[in-house]
Amino acid sequence: MQITEQLNQFISYALLAMATFLVLSALLGALQPALAEVRCRMESACASSLLGVASNVVNSVIGGGSAEGLVFLPYRGELSASIDEVIVEVGDAKASTRFPVNLTPCSASCFGLVRVRAHWDGELVALRVGSG
Repeated sequence: MQITEQLNQFISYALLAMATFLVLSALLGALQPALAEVRCRMESACASSLLGVASNVVNSVIGGGSAEGLVFLPYRGELSASIDEVIVEVGDAKASTRFPVNLTPCSASCFGLVRVRAHWDGELVALRVGSG
């Protein structure tokens, strides 16, 4: 009698675990498109934030001087500058802007707390990007 009760209890818990797994699997499958949309929006916001900081520091040094800005990126991003354009890519999101001054070429991968610096370097604006 003891073994039968234990077997019945084991089967009951196994059925409950299987039902819970099936319900959770169905919920995660239904949430997948919504989670992908949230990630896409966050990547786009990160690209806009990084480009905004880069734009602010470059525009701040037009006419002389230097400037620095900070931004937090929860996703890995790429920033590249060439001639008069800055291009930022975070995941599938891409953003760019042009400036009335020439920039020194640079390319940087960044993540987390990102420091963006700009200063005059001869006839060009030097843009430096670093994480941490």
